[in-house]
Amino acid sequence: MVIVKRISTADYRSDYDFQKDLTDTIRSLNDGHYGWTSCYANTFAAVHYLPIVSLVDGDDTSIFLAPNLPIYAGRNNLTETYTSAGYDLARLAGVRVTAIEGQSPWDYLDKIAGVESGTYQDPEQRLNNQFASYTVLSGGFALQPGQFSQTTSFNNDTITMTVQMSDGTEVDVVSPWLGRYGGEEPWSFASGEEL
Repeated sequence: MVIVKRISTADYRSDYDFQKDLTDTIRSLNDGHYGWTSCYANTFAAVHYLPIVSLVDGDDTSIFLAPNLPIYAGRNNLTETYTSAGYDLARLAGVRVTAIEGQSPWDYLDKIAGVESGTYQDPEQRLNNQFASYTVLSGGFALQPGQFSQTTSFNNDTITMTVQMSDGTEVDVVSPWLGRYGGEEPWSFASGEEL
């Protein structure tokens, strides 16, 4: 009842703020028996085109930008978006991620895989869902960008990742969140040759 009282007495600036608070509150219960789907979460999603993968590097498991990064951007007509921002996608493909939003990549992903994901399966599976992967979809191949590359929360306009280039220098890569209609499936491929 404390939650209901807090929500009923809160002063929200907009319906979106109310829906966001309600969604976050239900997700914080971490119980699949409770659910709430905000109309804002189903209509639009925000995506960025810097998907990540987890790879073993010696004795260490590290986070890297997806090695096929130019394919993700090209298939979604976003090569120009990154080129105009001064990013060479071919050079960024496969580089190690040393920080996300100023945090250790693993700490950031644990936070996203927690309450923010809104799913209730095993925590390790929620973490795995953050990474890009391939899948078979409707008889063809699809690139799944991972939940790290998409959000229904509109709290920030960009996401910042610190990456280690092949020469050892570290640079910040600021990727915009781009809105898309929730029904779109921008990462589908018709054949294996396009991968």
